Amino acid sequence: MLASHFKTCFNPQKTISLWLLFSFLYLSVPAFSAKTVHFIGYDSKAARISELSEVDGQQTPLASYNPDSKLVAPTINLTVSTVDFGIALLSWSTTDPALAGSYFVDRDATASGTWTQIALVPYNTSPLQYNDTISYPYCGPTAFSYRIRFIALAPADNAVSNTANITLSDITPPDFVKDDIVTINISTKPQLTWTPLVGDDISGYRISRYNGFQWDSITTVPANSTGFVDQQVIDGCTKSYSYVITTFDKCGQPSTQLYQTNLKQTINLDVSPIDDCERLEKLTWNKYLLMPGGLGGYKVWRRIDSGNPIVYGTPSVIATITDTLYTDAYQFTKGNYYYYFVEAFGIVGAAASSSCWQGWKYTGYNIPDSVYITQASVQDDSFVRVSFHSSPDSTVKKLILERSVNGGGTFLPIDSLIFETDFVPHDYFIDDAAAEVHSRSYDYRLVAIDYCGIRRILSNVSKSICLKCDGLEATNDLYWNGYQTWQKDVEGYELFRTENGQPANGESVSTFNPSINTYSDPLTSIDPNKKVCYWIVANEKPGNPYLNLATSLSNTCCIYKAASLFMPNAFCPEGVNNRYRPVALYVDPVTFTMTIFNRWGQQIFETNDMISGWDGHTNNELSLAGLYAYIIKYSSVQGSEYTKRGTFLLVR
Repeated sequence: MLASHFKTCFNPQKTISLWLLFSFLYLSVPAFSAKTVHFIGYDSKAARISELSEVDGQQTPLASYNPDSKLVAPTINLTVSTVDFGIALLSWSTTDPALAGSYFVDRDATASGTWTQIALVPYNTSPLQYNDTISYPYCGPTAFSYRIRFIALAPADNAVSNTANITLSDITPPDFVKDDIVTINISTKPQLTWTPLVGDDISGYRISRYNGFQWDSITTVPANSTGFVDQQVIDGCTKSYSYVITTFDKCGQPSTQLYQTNLKQTINLDVSPIDDCERLEKLTWNKYLLMPGGLGGYKVWRRIDSGNPIVYGTPSVIATITDTLYTDAYQFTKGNYYYYFVEAFGIVGAAASSSCWQGWKYTGYNIPDSVYITQASVQDDSFVRVSFHSSPDSTVKKLILERSVNGGGTFLPIDSLIFETDFVPHDYFIDDAAAEVHSRSYDYRLVAIDYCGIRRILSNVSKSICLKCDGLEATNDLYWNGYQTWQKDVEGYELFRTENGQPANGESVSTFNPSINTYSDPLTSIDPNKKVCYWIVANEKPGNPYLNLATSLSNTCCIYKAASLFMPNAFCPEGVNNRYRPVALYVDPVTFTMTIFNRWGQQIFETNDMISGWDGHTNNELSLAGLYAYIIKYSSVQGSEYTKRGTFLLVR
């Protein structure tokens, strides 16, 4: 034997030459790669022969054996058993477990005499076993023979086991699909999709649907199928449908189905009608089971269809949640259709399952989306009128007017506007008849109540204008608060004035920018005896869509100065001051009456002409010089009545 020759010829002192010799010998063996240099050496202490491999100068131990014990091939004892007659359980032992090499498992079916290698087991595997699962084409009981071949490093150590026989058949069920999805397609049909199983013994798939009591087989599809649409379902939107996909191998063996853990259900979405007053769309659906990769959650989609003919809206995601219910508090518009569908999605990947589109036409009333005070203005110098615009039209059933007297800190209701059989007009007004327009300004706001009696929206806050005025000796001083609040802001203020009510519409005295709220009237060309009244008009900048170029009027503030009447103590009818008359300020000349008496108390003259007075004549004759008395009655411009008595000298 070669090993014997190695031992006989080996001289530890000639290691290098023998390494080269046996490298040459092993390179001549076809089982070794020509790219690898093999060396065989002898360890005198261990009394073993070692084989090394050198690749690019790097040496690696391959195997070692005792030259004294490897001259005889090992004995391999093989046994075979089974537990279900579908799997061969092979187990073997060897007389030399440390001998390096590989075990090859061979099988012969139907005693054909042809051995087929079916597996390779490394020599150092523990325990030495192999399980052979029988598959197609061995559908019925078949006689199988098995053997183990051991291929060692040295051909002399190769060995073959005994032959073990057993009768087996393909009874192992195929695997079931694990990434199947069921969804509702655009035709409202349940649609299943899956990835086909890899394997040459798969024959097809059976689709089963639950009828409420049992599972009905509805169809079988080929092994290369990736989907199925259940055309037997008329409308997949009425309930949730449950399916199971069963795999069949070529021997007719079905996959093991645990219906309660492998079933897939379509998502059945329930959408309640939109309540007219609650104005909520409530959605509920069943949980999607066994999403491949795990369930990530649900996307809620909404589409709004409107018009006549109907114009279909663009779907959009309105929520992403993990729960199976959702409430949509959208501002629904009467006459529009609101449709929804729910899409279940996975944590990873693109797996998804969708429900049907479900929805309703909203037939309730619209709710107001805005109430805007267009102007708060003093009317007839006695009350404040609050005008407004609401939208959309026919949405406000009641409006409540609230007023604040502390700058908007606290609002209290003071009046309301309601039309029992109709909606509040979208352009209208409410009057605050209790407003003390000459004393203060007020902050107003409106509260809109819809047809369900629900407080829906607050308007903007508007402040009326209160004008104050003071009459000084040479000027009339005016001051007012700024108007609030317009969408386009205040452009400016304009001051108007009348004298004794003329002109009726007032004359424009001056204009001011929004930051100015005081003015001193110098009273140029003003008759001091006339009543002077003022008011302010605020103007909004252009462009307000609710009311363009809105205005707000203040109260009218009038200045009444105290009446002053001076009478001289003497006059000379033939001199410069030839008339006896008063010097008067802020006296109403219409109310003036002067009566002259002589020294004996006789009335000698009376006049209502404050300008002409008395010329000193009695009965067309010049009166005598001397002391005379007068009584004057008059009223101030604000209506206060006065009587003045005194004496004077007529000088000649």
